[in-house]
Amino acid sequence: MRDLTFGWFDPQLKEYKRFDIAEGVEVMSFVGNLATTEAGEPKLHAHVVIGKSDGTAHGGHFFQGHVWPTLEMILVTTPVNMVRKIDEECGLPLIDLTLG
Repeated sequence: MRDLTFGWFDPQLKEYKRFDIAEGVEVMSFVGNLATTEAGEPKLHAHVVIGKSDGTAHGGHFFQGHVWPTLEMILVTTPVNMVRKIDEECGLPLIDLTLG
């Protein structure tokens, strides 16, 4: 993967601090879920850990990246449709299983 943007959510500011890495990296972990918004639009929420060529690892909430040369993933379906709804307290779209 390359041209990666990931971030860390600051609960006090209620926003993400974003980090960019332009170089090619190895994806060591990519874990999350694909839910829908209340309007039915798909919403990816994933955490990524990447390894750089110097052996350091970095991670956080995945925002974007370009796959090169490949990225292997396994997707598992759930018996319940996960729907994300904006939580008024933190301002994040959190999973609300009562809407599935």
